[in-house]
Amino acid sequence: GDFLNATEMWHERGEPQTASALGAVVKLAGNCPIYNSTLTKDSIADYQYKGYTLGANGLPTFKYEYQNLKLHDEIQPMENRNGLSRTITVEGSPQENTTIRIAQGSKIKSMGNGLYVIGDQTYFISIDASLAPTIENYLGEQVLLLKVKERIQYNIIW
Repeated sequence: GDFLNATEMWHERGEPQTASALGAVVKLAGNCPIYNSTLTKDSIADYQYKGYTLGANGLPTFKYEYQNLKLHDEIQPMENRNGLSRTITVEGSPQENTTIRIAQGSKIKSMGNGLYVIGDQTYFISIDASLAPTIENYLGEQVLLLKVKERIQYNIIW
């Protein structure tokens, strides 16, 4: 289907030189997944991007390091194409209060059985309820957090 409108980039070569998405846009928090509840703001000083590798399916797995942790972050489309499946693999021993931020929005509400609504039903997070995510307030928004585990998998659904 339609993906991107690049008309503004080529028509009369004027401003703005941007492309716009065609279809529904789901805006996710653009910050790193590592979250430390003792910090008062995002700190990326110890967070380093280490590149990516492409899997056999042509999709990237992003690599990061945070203090003594190594993270591999893989995002793939769900089979029914109504969301994304994200898997974060972690190596190393996390410090106390270090968690993985899996969502951030103006409000986050549990719908039960591992389903969370983000914002004003902007999107949903589906996660194994046994992982026991928590919700915290953070800089005027809410964050959905998980204790750092060796492997975290969840779905982002719209």
